Amino acid sequence: MFSPSIDIEPRRFFLALCFAAIFFPRAALEADSSGEWPQWRGPNRDGKSTETGLLKEWPEGGPKLLWKAEGAGTGYSGFSISDGRLYTMGSLESEEKLHAFEVATGKLLWSVKLGDHFKSNRGGGPRGTPTLVDDVVYTLGTSGLLGCFKAVDGAEVWKFNVFEQFDSKNINWGIAESVLIEGDLLICGPGGEDSAVVALNRKTGETVWTSKGQSDRAGYASAVAATIAGKRQVIHFNHRAALGISVADGSTLWRYTRVNNGIANCATPVVVGDHVFLTSDYGAGCALLNLNYIPKGDGNEWLKLDFVDAKWTPGKAPVGYGESAIGEKEGTIVGEGLMGKPLLFRRTFAVAQELIDSKAAFKLSVASDNSATVWINGQEVDKEDVDHEPLYWNRTVEVAAEILKKEGNLIAVRVNNNGGSSDAFLDLQLDAEGAPAPVIAASSDGWKYTVGAVTSGAAKQVYSNKDLQNHHGGVIYLDGKIYGHSGGNSTLRHKFVCMDFKTGKVLWEGKGLGKCSIVWAEEMFYCLTEDGKMGIAKISPAGYELVSSFVFKKYKRFKTGGIREGEPKPCWTHPVVAGGKLFLRDQGNISCYDISAK
Repeated sequence: MFSPSIDIEPRRFFLALCFAAIFFPRAALEADSSGEWPQWRGPNRDGKSTETGLLKEWPEGGPKLLWKAEGAGTGYSGFSISDGRLYTMGSLESEEKLHAFEVATGKLLWSVKLGDHFKSNRGGGPRGTPTLVDDVVYTLGTSGLLGCFKAVDGAEVWKFNVFEQFDSKNINWGIAESVLIEGDLLICGPGGEDSAVVALNRKTGETVWTSKGQSDRAGYASAVAATIAGKRQVIHFNHRAALGISVADGSTLWRYTRVNNGIANCATPVVVGDHVFLTSDYGAGCALLNLNYIPKGDGNEWLKLDFVDAKWTPGKAPVGYGESAIGEKEGTIVGEGLMGKPLLFRRTFAVAQELIDSKAAFKLSVASDNSATVWINGQEVDKEDVDHEPLYWNRTVEVAAEILKKEGNLIAVRVNNNGGSSDAFLDLQLDAEGAPAPVIAASSDGWKYTVGAVTSGAAKQVYSNKDLQNHHGGVIYLDGKIYGHSGGNSTLRHKFVCMDFKTGKVLWEGKGLGKCSIVWAEEMFYCLTEDGKMGIAKISPAGYELVSSFVFKKYKRFKTGGIREGEPKPCWTHPVVAGGKLFLRDQGNISCYDISAK
C-alpha cells in the first residue's frame, strides 16, 4: 500500500531537477565505450554505463564466453577496470589479496597481500571494490587493511589497519565499503569515536579530518559525494544513520535515521539534484530527502511585492563582506551579526513599456559568493549550487519578458553562505536588448537585505515508505523513476519495483528474474540473481520485459543458518559492463563475455 508523502514540495522539486546540476565523485572518469569502470558502481557510482553498440538480445545459452579466469579467491569483491587491467580482491588460503588481471585474456598480472582472511557465516573474503585514480589503486579489505598500491605492478605506497588507527571494531559480516576519492582526499567510514566518517590524504594516508560528534559503527554501504546548496558533502550510510558530512572540514551537515535497520544498511545512496534517495531492507524501507529546501524561517512571503521589509537593512550593491570589490565599488559591508549566514535580498524595479511590448530579450548577470537563487515576481529565474568566488559575471541567464511588467517588479535573491565563511557577495545586472541603459544596473542602490534561515544541518524528508526495501543489489535512477529489487532473505517478499522518484508512489511491482544486482547500459538492465541467473531486461514505467537470460551458475539458496566455508556461495558480486564486455564473478572464478554488437 502506498503511504502518502510527507511535506512534498512538487514545484520546488521539479525546478531542482530541471536546473540543479548533478555532481559526481571527482574520482570518476569520463564514461564512454573505452572499457573504463574505475570504481564501485561505475564512473559516477550510480550503476549506469554510457556504453553503446551492445547486443539487444543474446543467443540461447548466453553471449559468447571470451575467457574464464580462476584463482581470484573467496569473496564478493567487485571489479574496477582501467587501462586494460581488471582489479578485484579475494582470499587465497589465509590471506586477503588484491589482484590485477589482463582484460583481453584473463591472465593474472600480479597479486599482493592486503591482510588476513576474514571468515563469515555468509561467506568469507573481501566485499569491497578497488578504486582507481590516476596510476594507483585503493583498497579496503574485509579485515580492515586500507591501502594504496601502484596500478601497474601492485607496489605498496602505504597501508594500515583502519580499526587499529581509529580504535574501532569490525562489523558482523565484515566491512564492505568501497572507498571514495574526493580530490586529494580518501574518504571512508571505519566507525569509532568521532570516526563514523574520516578523510585521509590519499597520497600519504595521513588523517585530514574525522567526523567530530559522529561515532556510529561502520555500515556496509559505500559513500557518494555531491555539491548541494553550495556545499560539497559526502553522503554516508552507516550502521545507525545516513549522514551528510562537509568535505571541507568533516563537520556534520545533517543526520537521518528513519530508514536505518540496525542490521545491515547496504545500498549506495542515490543523489539527484538537491535530493538523496535512501533504501534498506529488514523492514526499513526507503526515503527521499531534500537537502536544499527553504525552511519555514524564510517561507515564500518575502518573495511577494507586498511583503513588509521595513526592518531589513538598506544598502548599495555589491553587498557582502570579505571581498575587495565591495570597497572598490563603494558597496555595503554587512554587520558582524550577518556574517557566516545565508543572506536574503530584495529590491523593486520598473521596466519601460516599449521593452515589454516588443518582447525584448532580457538577460540577468549574477556575481555571488557562495551560490545564489534569484526570483523575479515570485518566479525562480536562476539557481546555482556551486561554491565559488565572485566574478563579473559568474553566470548570465535569459529572463522571459512575459514575467515582467511596467511597474511593481520585485527581484529577490537568496545567497547561500556557510558557517565560518570568510566572505559573502552579491551584485547583479538586468539588461534588455536595445535599451540604452540597464533595467537594473550593477553596483546600484535600492537593495534591502537581512539574514536568511540556515539550511545546512538539516535534511527535510519528502516521503518515507516501506514499498521498496533494497537489500544489497542496488537501485538505479532513470528518467524520474527508481528501479530495484525489494526484499532480502525471505523469498516471500521478493519483488522488482518501479517507483516514482518524486512522490514515492509505486508504479508497478513484479517478480522479475529474481532477487538481483543490477546495472544499466544502452536502454537495458543487466540483472544477476543471487542463485546465478543472468539476464537483460527492458524495464520502464510501462513494465518489465525479460529479453534474454542464461544460467551463469546453478546455486541452491542457502538456509537461514548460514554458509560454511567450503560450501557454494550465492552470486552477490555485482555485474559490470565495460568495453563491450560483461564481467561476472563466482567467488574464485571470473568470466568475461562478449556483448558487443559490432
